[in-house]
Amino acid sequence: MYYNLCLLFTYFFLYAVIGWCCEVVFCSIPKKKFINRGFLNGPYCPIYGVGAIIIVSILGPYINDPVSVFFVGVVSTSVLEYITSWAMEKLFHAKWWDYSNRKFNINGRVCLRNSLLFGVMALTLMYLVHPFVERIISRFSPFWLEVLATSLAVLMIADLVTSTLETLNFKNKLNRVSELATSVTDDLKEKGVETKGQLTQKIADVRNAQHELLETAKDDVQKHVDEFTGRLSEKAAFRRYSHSRIINAFPSMISRDDPDSLNLYREAMLHTKKIRKLHKKAKKQAKKSQEK
Repeated sequence: MYYNLCLLFTYFFLYAVIGWCCEVVFCSIPKKKFINRGFLNGPYCPIYGVGAIIIVSILGPYINDPVSVFFVGVVSTSVLEYITSWAMEKLFHAKWWDYSNRKFNINGRVCLRNSLLFGVMALTLMYLVHPFVERIISRFSPFWLEVLATSLAVLMIADLVTSTLETLNFKNKLNRVSELATSVTDDLKEKGVETKGQLTQKIADVRNAQHELLETAKDDVQKHVDEFTGRLSEKAAFRRYSHSRIINAFPSMISRDDPDSLNLYREAMLHTKKIRKLHKKAKKQAKKSQEK
């Protein structure tokens, strides 16, 4: 019994990793930068692992019928994606991905294009990937398979706990964003900054205006922007990373409680990131000047 569970989990983990790799390639190439996709910090997307296990389990009897494999793959994975989107929204009060701008979508949770791609992936899985993975896994003795699966399970559970706590912290951070934004907009009403949306735009304007120089004559709005983004910046490096990763991994995420605060926090993080880059560049230039 334990061996069978370990075998199943090993398949699940491998396909979660493969799915993560596909997501990273698919999303990183258009952005021209590495994007760590998925809810967890590690290099795996559990939804792909679950989807692969479902496909392999359901489609075994249809292995000689590629058409059935394709359409059952489309339906089963689309249902899984819809349920996952709904469950995560209920748990964290945020819509993690949104396909509302794509044709033939259902409540923005699934769309025809992705579903068809999942169908193609089901064909690839059943006829190419899974037979190869089966041959590799069969080379492990029961003992080493159990050791491998147990180790990977402990690793993923630890990641799940950490990622969940960081996501809850991220949600609480949005409340902090809202509180600080209220204070800043009260101070900048006379400058025409009265809402979170206007503050978000003002931060973007300030960020885009700061090309090279850090030490410039700053007006009252710029000073408030710098103070606001500085107070939001996480001191803990891991927390900065986790918040940034969540935003980069799910760029279309929508907060159900306070979407304006999410947009504001996203812009504030971009502003802080640019300031850090400018500081690093200034330090390098100063170092080169001293060496000369």
